[in-house]
Amino acid sequence: MASTIPIALASLSEKLTPQEALSGIFGSISLATWIFLLDEEEGEGNAWLRNTLSILAVIAVGTAGWAIAWQAGVWKATPEEGEIPAASEDALGAKILGYISAVCYLGARIPQIRKNYVEKSCEANTKMQLTTLLMASLPAVASAAGTLGFALGAKNTDGTCKQSTDYAADFKTLSSHSKLVRTYAASQCDTAANILPAAKSAGFQVILGIWPDTDESYAADKAAVVKYAPQYKDQVYAITVGSETMYRGNFTGDTLLVKIKDMKTATGGAFKVGTADSWNKYQDGTADPLIKGGADILLCNAFSYWQGQTLTNSTASFFDDIMQAFGHIQAVAGSTTTGPELWVGETGWPTGGSNYQNAVPGVANAQAYWQQAICGILDWGVNVFSFEAFDEPWKPVSVGQDGSVADETHWGIWNADRSTKFPVTC
Repeated sequence: MASTIPIALASLSEKLTPQEALSGIFGSISLATWIFLLDEEEGEGNAWLRNTLSILAVIAVGTAGWAIAWQAGVWKATPEEGEIPAASEDALGAKILGYISAVCYLGARIPQIRKNYVEKSCEANTKMQLTTLLMASLPAVASAAGTLGFALGAKNTDGTCKQSTDYAADFKTLSSHSKLVRTYAASQCDTAANILPAAKSAGFQVILGIWPDTDESYAADKAAVVKYAPQYKDQVYAITVGSETMYRGNFTGDTLLVKIKDMKTATGGAFKVGTADSWNKYQDGTADPLIKGGADILLCNAFSYWQGQTLTNSTASFFDDIMQAFGHIQAVAGSTTTGPELWVGETGWPTGGSNYQNAVPGVANAQAYWQQAICGILDWGVNVFSFEAFDEPWKPVSVGQDGSVADETHWGIWNADRSTKFPVTC
C-alpha cells in the first residue's frame, strides 16, 4: 500500500519522477490485487493464509517495480532544494496527470469507507474498487516520460553567426516540442551573449558549452560563461566542459575533471557542471574520475548510425549502448538515486547524405528512428537531446572512423529554413 504514496506526494509538488511513477503503477496494481483477493469470500481455504499471501504479493510486486526502475536506468534523484529545476518539472501535462493520479487513488478509498460505515465492518470492497485503483495507475504511466531537448548550432545556413533574432526564430519552431537546448562553445559566435537573452524572452533553458581542447578556446568560453551566466541564471540549465573530448583522446578522465572543477569554482557553484562524451567512454571506465570526483551532469552520446547499424537494429543498439553507459555510471556512483544527473547527449539519424556501412540515410528512416529510438527512450523516462534541431549545410564534409565519407549536413529534425521534414510527435 505504501508504494502508492509517492503518486499523491509527487502530484502535490512539481511532477512525477520515473521511479515515483513506476512505484505508483506497481503499488496500485498490487494494492488492487490484495483487495481483490480479500474480496473472494467464497473461496476455500484458511482466510488468514489467503490474506497473508496477499500481503506478501503486495511486497513482491512493489519490489519488482523498484527493481525494474533501477535496472531500466531511469531512477534518478529528485532535485535538492536550491538546484535549478529540470525543464520537465514545468510541464503542465505532467502536473495535471499527477493530480488526476492522486484524485483517482484517494477517490478509490471513498467507496470502501462508506461500505465499512454502513455495514459496520472492515471488509474490503468488490471489483469496482479494483477497477478504480487500476485506473489510478494510468496517469502515472503517461507522466513518466523523460525530458526532450535539442542540440542547436551557432551558425546560420550560410555559415554566418546567429544573432539573438535568429535564436528567437529557432525557439519559435522548437517551443511546441521542447524548452531546452544545448550548445557547444559559449564564446563561438558570441553564443552565450546572443542566445541567453532570446532564451529568456522565449522561456527556454540552455546548456552552455565549454570547448577545452585548446587553452585559448577554454579561456574564451570560460570568460563568456562567467560573464553572462550569472546575468541569466534562470536560463542556464547546466554547463558542459568538453564534447567527446575523451573519445578523441584529448583528455583523460582525471585531466578533464580538473577543468570541470575549475569551472565550478569560477561560477561559484551556482550551476551544474559536467561533460558530454561518447557512451563507450562511460562504459569502459574512462570517465570514472568524473563520476567519483563530483561532476553534476553527464551527457552520453550514442549513434547507431555511426556504428553502421541497419535501421532494423538501430533502436536495440542505441538502447543497449545507453543501458551500458548508465549502468556503469550508477555502479561507480554506488547508487541509482545519487551521483551525476544522466542524459542522452546526442542521438539521431540523418535525412540525407551518404550511406555509412549498413546505415542508410533518408527522411523515412530518420522518422522511424525518431519514433522508435528517441520517443521510445523518452517513454522509459530517460532524458534525451536530439541531434540536432536544424540542418547545417555550412558544415564541411568529414571522414568517418572507418575512412568513409561522413556527411553531417542533414542531421536536423527540421530543414535549415526551419521547415518540417516529418511530424515531430511522440
